[in-house]
Amino acid sequence: MDTPDSLYAPVTTAAAPDYDVIVVGAGPVGLTLAALLDREGFRVLVLEKRTARSALSRAIGITPPSLRILATLGLDRPCIEAGLRIQDAIVHGNDRVIGDLQFHGIPGDYPFILSLPQSDFEAILEDHVTRHTRVTLRRGHAATAVETEKGTALVRCADPACPAARAPWVVACDGAASDLRGMAGIGCEIHPYPCRFAMTDFVDRSPHGAVAQLYFSRRGTVESFPLPGGKRRWIAQLIGDRSPEAEVSSEINLASIHERTGWAPDDRDRLDGWSAFQPQWLLADRFFSGRTILCGDAAHVMSPIGGQGMNTGLADAEDLAGRLRRILREGAAPDAEFRSYESRRRLAFRRAGRFAAICMWIGTRRGAFSARLRDWAIDRCLRIPPIRPWLARNFAMLPPPAASGPPSARESTAEDRTQPC
Repeated sequence: MDTPDSLYAPVTTAAAPDYDVIVVGAGPVGLTLAALLDREGFRVLVLEKRTARSALSRAIGITPPSLRILATLGLDRPCIEAGLRIQDAIVHGNDRVIGDLQFHGIPGDYPFILSLPQSDFEAILEDHVTRHTRVTLRRGHAATAVETEKGTALVRCADPACPAARAPWVVACDGAASDLRGMAGIGCEIHPYPCRFAMTDFVDRSPHGAVAQLYFSRRGTVESFPLPGGKRRWIAQLIGDRSPEAEVSSEINLASIHERTGWAPDDRDRLDGWSAFQPQWLLADRFFSGRTILCGDAAHVMSPIGGQGMNTGLADAEDLAGRLRRILREGAAPDAEFRSYESRRRLAFRRAGRFAAICMWIGTRRGAFSARLRDWAIDRCLRIPPIRPWLARNFAMLPPPAASGPPSARESTAEDRTQPC
């Protein structure tokens, strides 16, 4: 069995690498990692099996710590200009407003949650990577094999037109169904949550403006988030016993939205088809094996409620970029760096995932008794002065007040950005 020393032996002249790092996956996490590595002066190849960016709007919330990461690339302002600042969220109970969250009072340069569809976010990142960095981006090329030889990893693609590429390190940013995770022999634990949802975007003709709306009804939850460009996302909990895909239809979902909120968008304003999903919890057994490191959804997936998944992945990218710099430039021990990376990112994931899961559990309780109890508990909690700013900080993924000092003064701030609910 290879020891860490043999796995991470120095690169030999006979196996001179083409790149310093190969990133597989050109989503937000992969592109951010590539840009961060390019800023350090490293040669980076990004492989993406999709021939074009997805037009679907999946994740939409960018938190203040993620904006700080983007600021190091000069991308915070372009994202803010393309997005919409959410500074208020109203929480509705079964038949009345039971509280609100205000983000405009949180500390820092970004007192808001930025609403920016993932497709638009990816476009900004890709434009930056292709126009302002030396990163090589190859679309339509799926990595099919990773071979370790002579101190490097050799990545092969199915397409003969895509030459094999060699680098000391390969990073899997290829999502929850990561092919690279399997190639590296890393297993994972997956648990689907029992609740199911459907979502889509509409032209926004609601009276809500730039305010997010959360409806906790005894018949199920509805979430409504403003989007830039006069659009709005609606997410409705599905109740039936059928699969999410079989249960989705415009009539069912608009009727359930109206029943739970008293208002519903017009189906003629719908911008795309309803997308059904069942949240899941995924955690890889390991975050690295040999010369492959997992990052973002390839390493962990949490409930999307609360919008913390993509932002946790961006914090992964920041943490990993710093460690690769220390390994490649300063000669740090890879095994020690990656063990520390895994330890800290597991902690960050568990904290963020627990917060998201608890919020989802609270919001999806159905029935008259559960609704009354939830309304009473939320109303009472939000009347306690420290609770509302504490919740706002948690949704914004800000570090606790005690975690002071610039990020460079600590090994990493990633795990400080999320706290348990």
